[in-house]
This record gives sequence, C-alpha cells and structure tokens, in this order.
Amino acid sequence: MKKILVYSLLLLGILILAVVPYWTGVEAEKQFSSFSTLFAPLGKLTLVDENYQRGWLKSQAHTTFETQNAIDSEKSYFTFEHEIQHGFLPIKPAEIHSELKLAPQWQAQVNKILDYQALLKIHTTLDSNEGKSLIVMPPAKFKHQQSYALEWQGLTGEVNFQQNLLQQKLTGLNMDINMPDLQLTTSHARIGIHQTNFQVNIPYQSSGTLIGKIKLNFERLLLHMHTLPIQLNQLQFILQNRIENDKLTLIFDNQLQQLQIGQDHLGPHQLVIELRNLHMPILNTIQTALVESITQGISYDELQFFVAGIFMQYGLQLMQYQPEIAITNLLINTPDGEIKATLQAKLLKVDSRVLLNPILLINHIAAQLELKMPKETLILMLNKVGGEDIVEDWLAHQVLVPSTQIPNHVYTQMTLEEGVLKANGNIVSITSLLN
Repeated sequence: MKKILVYSLLLLGILILAVVPYWTGVEAEKQFSSFSTLFAPLGKLTLVDENYQRGWLKSQAHTTFETQNAIDSEKSYFTFEHEIQHGFLPIKPAEIHSELKLAPQWQAQVNKILDYQALLKIHTTLDSNEGKSLIVMPPAKFKHQQSYALEWQGLTGEVNFQQNLLQQKLTGLNMDINMPDLQLTTSHARIGIHQTNFQVNIPYQSSGTLIGKIKLNFERLLLHMHTLPIQLNQLQFILQNRIENDKLTLIFDNQLQQLQIGQDHLGPHQLVIELRNLHMPILNTIQTALVESITQGISYDELQFFVAGIFMQYGLQLMQYQPEIAITNLLINTPDGEIKATLQAKLLKVDSRVLLNPILLINHIAAQLELKMPKETLILMLNKVGGEDIVEDWLAHQVLVPSTQIPNHVYTQMTLEEGVLKANGNIVSITSLLN
C-alpha cells in the first residue's frame, strides 16, 4: 500500500513537471495573439504575418507588420521576434527575450546609424503574479549631407508589473524610462532634449481599477534659431487620477521652473487642470467598445470613424453626471509681474437639443473665475487682437478693478449662473463684453 502511494505521488509529480511548462506556453500564446491584434491598429500598422511555434519547454514567435511612409507612400516592414523560456511557475519564472527588427531589405540602411542589429530589445521575467521587463534602445548617429544631423544617446528602462494571470488583467505597474540626450541640428536651427525621464506608478488595486500617476520630466529643452536661443529648464508634466463613488477625477499638472528667451529669465510657471465627475461605469463601457473596435482588425481610418461613433453614442450619457473642469492653479511670471487665476465650470444636465444650441447651452453652465494680473501685460495681449481700448472700458464698467494689494495690477471675480454673467458683483452683458 505504501509503495502504491509513493508511486502515485511520484507519478503526480512527473505529471506536474510535464504539464506546468506546457500550460505556461499555452497562456503565453494567448497573450501573444492578443498583443498583436491590439498593437497593429494603434500604430497604423497592417499585420502581415504571425507565427507561434509552441514547444514543451520553449516557444518561439514572430510577428511581421507593414507600415506606409506618409511622405512618399513607400512601404516598410519590421518584425517582433520572441524567444520564450516557459520556466516552471511559480518556482522558476518564465523568460521572454524580444527584439524589434526591420525586414532584411531595410536592415542595411539601419546598420549605418545604429550600433547593433535590433531597434529595440526587451528582456522579460514573468511568474504567476508579477513580472519585470528591461528595455534597451540603441544609440544612433546620422548625418544627411549638409541638411541635418541627428545624434541620440539611446534609451533604457525598467518596467515592473503585477497581474492576475488567470483573468489576464493588469493589477499594478511601475515604469521608469530614461533618455539621456537627443540633438537635431539643421542649417536653420539646433534642437536639444536633455535628460528625459518617464515614470508610471500604478500601485496594486484589489478592485482591478488602475489608479496612479504618470510623470514626464525634461531637465532641459533647447531651441536655438539663428541668434535667438530659447531654453526651458526643468519642465514637468504630471497626470494622476482618483475615484470616489464611481466618479473619476483626472488631474493634469504642468510645471516649468525657468524659461530663457535670449537674456530674459522667467519663471516659475504652473498650470493645474482637473476634470471631475466622470462616470466610471460609462467610461468602462466606452473602453470595452474601443477594445472591441480595435480587435476587429479594421484599418486606421475605419477605427477613427468607429471611435467618433462611440463617443457620440456615450458622450451624452456622460453629460448627465454634471462633469466639471477646473483650473485650480494658473501661475505665469511675466516681466511686469505674476498672472494668477483659478476657474471652475460645471455642465448641468442637458439633452442633445441643448448641446446643439449655444444659446440654450450657456444657461446650463455654472462657472466661476478669479483673475489677477499686471495691467500692462493685459493691454499688450489685447492689443495683439485689436483691443487697444478695451481694458480702460472694462475698468470703467467695473469688469476689472485695480488690485488693492499689488500696484499696477488688475483683478476680477466673475460668475456665470443660469445664463447671467456677473463681474465683481455687477451684472454684465455677455455680448457687450465680447464686443
């Protein structure tokens, strides 16, 4: 009896050793096919060939895409090649070595500017719950006679992710991509992008909803045209979201530490915009419809048509939840002083009849604006659009009032409710304000 039990356990162990790597290969093939179907239309690509050779311990796959040059309509081809070591989950993770290459007839041209054959290399380790990808793109240097010269120091990055393998859902993501330097020199200008960093931080969420932050940082951007250099120092873009009671809020934060134009130094500057009350169930429906459209294998032009139809169909439903847009902080430093502003606007419940009629629509918008800025800067801005005397007219009608805190600055607080516009407590005609 003991021998039978031992033999049974041994047989079960052998069966597990045999089945687990094969099952990993089956799951990898499913995800590979899904990736190819989703990737092609998003990149304006045509899927030409797809091949997956599944083995017991190792599989190989390649996908060939066709793309068309928008300038001369010439076609080019490139291939994703993957070598997949199945591993033995969860003891030994699977490993995937991926390379992006051009088709042979194009590779000779690439070899003139790249240090090695592959345009992109990715090494991924993957177990049942998480994985890591290391990304490398090669440096490039190219000079086209006397027209332009391009020099790029390459790109490196690391991606860590959590997933539910059985449900094929991404549950968490951390990404850190670095690009040291990119310079483009032409006969008329020099453009430089220095120390670029891209980060994604989406912590694990048991609900499956992805909530987190995306950051894009440029240490320095340089545009030198003729004798006028323009330089942006420490430019940052941040996008984050939060969800409360099925309502999504998107927050966009743009910061610039310093702007140099010739000998002038301005800054810091900041713009923070929030989109609020976006109904998550409807957004999920839109997302599902978009994915279904993409996976139909239609052309890029057809996809644009489908996307427009989806947003027309569900956009009005989103409007019923009174979405808001808010500028929570606008800060611009000018030679005459600071521009500071906040804005909040809410769309009240509407139907299609209201949306198509601007006169009715304005009665369904509630808004508040607070603005303080240098008077000379406002005059200069309006002079460029033919409004030479409009500032004095606004001061006379108390649309603007002199700031009591900062000399030579003007201030206004405006509200719009039920179609009535007020500036500093006084009713103002919208048509006369625009005229």
